[in-house]
Amino acid sequence: MKYKLNFTIIFFITLLSGQLRAENQFADSLSKLLLSESNAQKQADLMLAIGESYLRSDYKRTISYATKCLQLASKTGYRVGEMKSYL
Repeated sequence: MKYKLNFTIIFFITLLSGQLRAENQFADSLSKLLLSESNAQKQADLMLAIGESYLRSDYKRTISYATKCLQLASKTGYRVGEMKSYL
């Protein structure tokens, strides 16, 4: 019984680490898009998407990207981006 429990725990940890790695790859791809984007509204939307991708693994990054989005959206008058950054 003890070995079954250990195996189950190891299985879920392995599964979770694979999911987190995939989330980081997605965030990296979005970050590259952000660097090449010149449209401020699209930049704000990308910042939100990057922040959301870190929601489960790094809440501080999520808050950081939402704050950056809020600043950019406020500066450019993108009201939808401002609203979404608060969510």
